Amino acid sequence: MTQLTQVKHSWLNQDFHQTWLTQQSFNLLGFYKRSRCQEGGFFDLDRSGIPLNHRPNTLNTARLTHCYSIAAKRGHPGSLELAEWGIKSLNTVLFDQEHEGWVSSLPRDCLYDPKKSYIHAFVLLAANSAQQADIEGADELYEKALTLFERYFWSEEEQCVLESYDIDWKNLEEYRGANCNMHSTELFIQLAITNQDIKWLKRALAIVERIIHTHAKQHDYHVVEHFDQHWQPIYDFNQDQPTDDFRPYGLTPGHGFEWCHLLLNLEQAFHHFNELPPSWLVEDAIGLFKTAWAHGWKGNGIIYTYDWQQKPVVEERLHWVHAEAAVASATLLKRLDDPNYEPYYRKITGYIHNHLVDEKDGGWFQDLDCKNRISNLIWNGKPDLYHAYLMTIKLANPLTSSLL
Repeated sequence: MTQLTQVKHSWLNQDFHQTWLTQQSFNLLGFYKRSRCQEGGFFDLDRSGIPLNHRPNTLNTARLTHCYSIAAKRGHPGSLELAEWGIKSLNTVLFDQEHEGWVSSLPRDCLYDPKKSYIHAFVLLAANSAQQADIEGADELYEKALTLFERYFWSEEEQCVLESYDIDWKNLEEYRGANCNMHSTELFIQLAITNQDIKWLKRALAIVERIIHTHAKQHDYHVVEHFDQHWQPIYDFNQDQPTDDFRPYGLTPGHGFEWCHLLLNLEQAFHHFNELPPSWLVEDAIGLFKTAWAHGWKGNGIIYTYDWQQKPVVEERLHWVHAEAAVASATLLKRLDDPNYEPYYRKITGYIHNHLVDEKDGGWFQDLDCKNRISNLIWNGKPDLYHAYLMTIKLANPLTSSLL
């Protein structure tokens, strides 16, 4: 078995732990096979695997397609058909034929939906992953999604990704967000490797320089989430909507962990091109992890958000936060071979095993309260495969290896 870190007795190097990760991959991929919607795309599922509503979710369709494309590339039986279904749906019934692009669900039901960069980034990510797995229709989807992303969302002037437009691509939203730029950074790293084009790494680095090396560093590595059109922080954004699932008020430790491992992935991608990455990528990744852990972990899980006085706001324990924390601690272990990160990794994966894995119905619980009881405050049911599944394969992967 490949030694993932030089840390003595690290769980990352143990056969039993690798088996646990494989079991979780099978568990998750099996649970979400039930989400296929006959009209097109994929439903969100409740805790037992029954559709929550009667129409597909475009964002989760893209995420599921991304995951099943990776699984198909890795030889997981049954994944190919689901990846094909996702690509076909994103090319047809989920595509806005009148204005182009994608909205939250079927275009006929979303006449006033915005065109969000967040959704388009995941459609493009799914298309690119499906290309690597030779999924039919992936090239067509990739060209459509890339054209729209380049035309509307990447700003050469601002060197960042813009947020959203009206459904007809008019009226650019003034808000600038860290979240869509974070997932665009993830996208750009993958595009750089799969297309062998360093342009995408330079774009990712520009985003990271602004959001992390400038703003987060100036705020003791608390990730500033919300900005105006001039990239000035809006500290009270959504103060009246603290449970928002994509733009919550305050600070989100889960994003600190997510940015942490993205910075280290970005560093490795520069090495892939025999380019010297900025040394501060590692320094900033360490700072992000330290701050997210110090203010996120509350003894029995990591909270969703806290305010600028470092007081908890929403104390729900979300599955994606713990998945990203596990990946961050593991990535630091692999990169630094520092045994100080091993206790964090063991604590996080222990929490996942003890509280989030649903041994009865499959999948992971996605929203627990401060006493680790099932909650629906942020997420209803089990709509998301993406964070948990990618965790299981990233943890088992050498730092220098691509998922594809």
